[in-house]
Amino acid sequence: MEVAKRLGDEIKNIRVDVLNITQKDIAEKLNISIVYMSYLEKGKKIPSRDFLDKLYKLAGRKNTPDEIIQLLTEAKKQKKRENFINTPTNVVYRLEEEGLYSYTKLKNLMKKNPDNLSIVYGILTILIREGKINEAKKHLLQSLLNIENPEERKWIEASYYELEGNFPFAIKLMQDSLDEFDKRFPEPNLSQLDTKSRLLFETACIHFRYGQHLFYKGNRDECTESFKQALKYHEILKQLTEDPFYMMDYAGIFFWLSLLGINPEENWQKYINLVRQAITQNYYSGMKSFDVKRWKSLYSKQYVISTVSFLVRAYAQLARYKNEEERIKLFEEGDFLLALHTPVDINISNNEYYRYYFNKACFYSIKAELSESETEKKYILDLVYGILQEAARADSKNKIKVMSYELETSVGIKYFREQKPKLIKTLL
Repeated sequence: MEVAKRLGDEIKNIRVDVLNITQKDIAEKLNISIVYMSYLEKGKKIPSRDFLDKLYKLAGRKNTPDEIIQLLTEAKKQKKRENFINTPTNVVYRLEEEGLYSYTKLKNLMKKNPDNLSIVYGILTILIREGKINEAKKHLLQSLLNIENPEERKWIEASYYELEGNFPFAIKLMQDSLDEFDKRFPEPNLSQLDTKSRLLFETACIHFRYGQHLFYKGNRDECTESFKQALKYHEILKQLTEDPFYMMDYAGIFFWLSLLGINPEENWQKYINLVRQAITQNYYSGMKSFDVKRWKSLYSKQYVISTVSFLVRAYAQLARYKNEEERIKLFEEGDFLLALHTPVDINISNNEYYRYYFNKACFYSIKAELSESETEKKYILDLVYGILQEAARADSKNKIKVMSYELETSVGIKYFREQKPKLIKTLL
């Protein structure tokens, strides 16, 4: 980042030409780490106003010069433009909002910002979505050449081993990353806490994805334990931030625990409450700050379609435990949301398009199962078959096929599978 580099040169000039002291000495005087001081001088980090004030006082100046304050303002604006991703979870939606969901565009950006972790993970996400796993692993290894921060290096290494299928070692690397962070920053500032939040979140995500992996392998006990471990990291994360993106993934754990039969009524309700809370919280934070790009990211068409489909599926699952009046309300709400968010303007090759139709099939399969009218059951099951056909068509357009796994393991279409055995074979 050009402006940050100019600030870094100014900081280094003061240390060398004015104060004539080492990085270690000035770091001790300003109560910061040597590594952080090095990052500031290289322009890899942007200093705070408080840091600059202390630095210039140390150099015998009463105040920070106006031109340096202006430079700091410009650096922050530039960082905001470049830092288009907040978490790995919403990387796809942020890339699309910024018009950067392109391997070529991101590769060009990476030439200018080789150590930008957001760009590294943007490229990784695209490669994984396109099923280019070997290319994704090569990309991660190349990225390690430009990343100096030890926590970020371990994060990239963890991502590599996860792609290799070695989830336990990936989790260990993330835990090592957190331990390394705690040693370096025993009393972290706000910026450092943001870094720790991302590390905690990614550790939880790997546990989460490992749980999904074990689920499809049929290992229910270890699967459950992995989701519970993810839950522990999210509980710690909740003490540091209330970011709605983190909350949405936190909610997802209760979705999976419910599928595993662990306190299903309670956990379906928790999932529904947390998803609604995350969306509402994002809405209010958007109104407060009007940070349009960040606000819009949670309202990306794809994000909304995917979120609504899972929410509606949870409504149907929860309906199993309710009386008739409450069931009717849940199904009416689900019908309304599905009608409101039908993905007529989303490309069929988008994974969210498939998600919508598969979860929609789950919703109506449960609705048929709980219906007391045989006529209605038959009508709804015919609808389910049509919906699943569209899901199958969408799945065929994706690089990574998942439908066959979900048909065999999903509780949501169990009733359809039992009632329409010949049709389900046709889809498979």
